Amino acid sequence: MLLPVSPILLLVGLMPLGRGFVLEVTDPSSTRPNLLQLAISLNLTTCVDQLKEAGIDKILNHEGPFTVFCPINDAFDRQADYPGSAGMKEKMLQHVGTGMVTSDKFRNELTIRSLLPGRKIRVNVYTAGPFSTETINGQAVLESNHLARNGVIHILYSVMDSVYPMPGSVVGELQECCTGTTQLLAFVHLSGLYQVLDQTDPITLLAPTDAAWAKLSSAFLNHLDKNIPLLRQVLLAHVLQGTWYTVGLSRGDSLKTLAGVRVTVDKDRNGTVSYSGAVTSLADVVAGNGAVQVIDEVLLPKHVFDKPFKV
Repeated sequence: MLLPVSPILLLVGLMPLGRGFVLEVTDPSSTRPNLLQLAISLNLTTCVDQLKEAGIDKILNHEGPFTVFCPINDAFDRQADYPGSAGMKEKMLQHVGTGMVTSDKFRNELTIRSLLPGRKIRVNVYTAGPFSTETINGQAVLESNHLARNGVIHILYSVMDSVYPMPGSVVGELQECCTGTTQLLAFVHLSGLYQVLDQTDPITLLAPTDAAWAKLSSAFLNHLDKNIPLLRQVLLAHVLQGTWYTVGLSRGDSLKTLAGVRVTVDKDRNGTVSYSGAVTSLADVVAGNGAVQVIDEVLLPKHVFDKPFKV
């Protein structure tokens, strides 16, 4: 639910002074609570506790302006498991952006600098017919524009759990986030695409596991080793244009890849996404230039089979 942003109002009053009157002007924002006081009044108590544990409560009490993305209380009881991810302090720093960004400024792929050094907070706006969904680093926005004296609070359904000790791109973060993708990373280096995938923004990498590559015949894998143009086409068929998170995807979506082919999205009742039949095993890994979705199959464009190779 998006709450309207109140315009800036000036309260004007006439105060008696001797034989006349003096005009007194008051800015209502000066009477608002600070960010932590406001969060408590919104019953975001677990978020407040975690912000205090992170040691940034004094900053949020007295400095600003900041944009705080506060998850609801039960979000902290259902955090996702991202192996190798950073601690809770770093995650909470990622929930605070510099400056005051109200929802009227939200646009797809907007990035906001967070208090966690070297990290960005990415806004995505996904539209399906008359409906739109706003996400912050892949987490759905429930309410927006709770105004404080020194900033604004937006309420999230879940915690931004995908935060790693070192910032990186969709390929730079693979070793941290996604164990079991060494074959993919080796192919990316071999193909000469590392720099492209490291610097192109925004993209989503569909990252096949080592087990997925092992399903292909050794003859075909050897062919990829020697045929670099073909290898590049196969790899680019795993790179989507734009940042795509689970919340923003619907069954039947058709997404274009950098290879020019399209992948079709399916989504089961549990919310698990598959891309042209490749099922996600680790979803919504946040990267500096987009997102990573780890999948259990290799996606092969049809033209790969122009020459006979057993797969």
